[in-house]
Amino acid sequence: MFEWMPILKGKYFTAEQYLQILVLVNLLIFGLIFYKQKKFKNLVSITINLAILSFSWFGDFKYLSLIILIIYNRNSLSRIIIVVILYLLTYDVCFAMHNIDQGFIFSLDGAAFSTQFTRLFLDNNKFHSYITLTQYHNAIIFNFQIQDQSNYVVYCNSVQQRITNTKLYDRYVYHSVIKVDKQQNKIQIFDDSKLIGEYYYYDFNSTNIVIIDGGDSGYTETSIQIWKAMESLPQIDAINIGGDVAYDNGFIQCTTCWDKFLDLYENLCKQKGKLIPLIFSIGNHDVGRVTDPQLLYNNQQNSKVPNIIQMFPQQLINKQIPQVQDRTSYFVHRIGPINFITIDSGYMTNSESQKEFLQNCIEKNKVNLVSYHVPVVPLQVEDEKFLWNLGDELNKAVLVFEHHKHNFKRTKRIQVLKSDSKLKVYPGNTYYVGNGAMGIQSANKVEHAIIEKSSRQAHFWVYNYDNGLQYVYAINKDGNRIDYFDIDQFKVK
Repeated sequence: MFEWMPILKGKYFTAEQYLQILVLVNLLIFGLIFYKQKKFKNLVSITINLAILSFSWFGDFKYLSLIILIIYNRNSLSRIIIVVILYLLTYDVCFAMHNIDQGFIFSLDGAAFSTQFTRLFLDNNKFHSYITLTQYHNAIIFNFQIQDQSNYVVYCNSVQQRITNTKLYDRYVYHSVIKVDKQQNKIQIFDDSKLIGEYYYYDFNSTNIVIIDGGDSGYTETSIQIWKAMESLPQIDAINIGGDVAYDNGFIQCTTCWDKFLDLYENLCKQKGKLIPLIFSIGNHDVGRVTDPQLLYNNQQNSKVPNIIQMFPQQLINKQIPQVQDRTSYFVHRIGPINFITIDSGYMTNSESQKEFLQNCIEKNKVNLVSYHVPVVPLQVEDEKFLWNLGDELNKAVLVFEHHKHNFKRTKRIQVLKSDSKLKVYPGNTYYVGNGAMGIQSANKVEHAIIEKSSRQAHFWVYNYDNGLQYVYAINKDGNRIDYFDIDQFKVK
């Protein structure tokens, strides 16, 4: 979807702009409904009702607009019933993608639309616990979401931890920085003296590490199969989702999309008997940018910061979790001998602003893995400056994970160099794999001379570091291995 959408002043619609068009269309439909009712034959009355109703789309006025609607139509019970029904079908809108069972009013070509009223009929669990990593090898962030605020206390190995929380739409999100000094760690959540959650986290074995990579998940029949297929793996130490994680389109109201995604994650964690760290890249459907990554997100008010940033802190500032508005969209996680580096494709931070960061993260005596959302190889660049600014450092990574295109691909070992003011591809040391097909499958394969293998299959990648040996393979939704290759043995120089 959206490839056919018209271009306005050289830029594609954002999800929010697309929703505004839906609002205008809906108001036109409502106007026709009003006009067909004998009680609404007066055009002035219709206009006033539509004007009041339009304010229900804005969170600060939604309840006030309902009260005004009722007062304005107080002399006619039928008019009150009509405007209340229309109000219930238009306030607190979620415009999401690739999600099933979400209380949607309608779903069209992968796009779906719901309101707070339709979501009341969902039986969604709002209590979730998960781990995110920091830039420090001995510090993790334990997070949990819950509907009600209370006197929660977090313990790790019987030691009380400091917690912080923020309010996010229909829930509270709690975070706790935990210093890891043991291989096995028991984490508990208490509500006063009542135990409400108990989990285990196992620190990395630096000689044998398994990292899962995928992207573009959502909650679909395909993603349910993919997450189920992960259960067959004997070892999973971290999961990287390279953007378009829950397909909430950056709408604060679409938290139920995250409920469904976290259900998939929690089912896997229960099967493995531990919490598995999550690593997320920023994708267009995470920030509400439907296509063009050059539409940079720059609104720093908490109410507008995407859910993915508010729910999943992935770095520390001065050894503490930064305020929401201070969190970045790019970070590094040190996993044993691995530097796992996450770059923003340009949705919240442009590539030039990340150049120095990437230079500092690439280390000669480490295994450097990089992940971002939009594929730039084979030179299908949506942010023209991405490879120009970051290509030299990407050439030093052994493996780069790309996503967004919803197909399967692996390149030959390549490097991208600048020549005559142009970017050209030569044989090198870096594999590029992708392309984000955990929940959605594309109709197209990747065709290019530098592509070693490509298909349309939904899949996830497995990277295994084993005492210096490096193995990479892909598994499809049926649990079958569809690709395998190894990388040169890593040796500290």
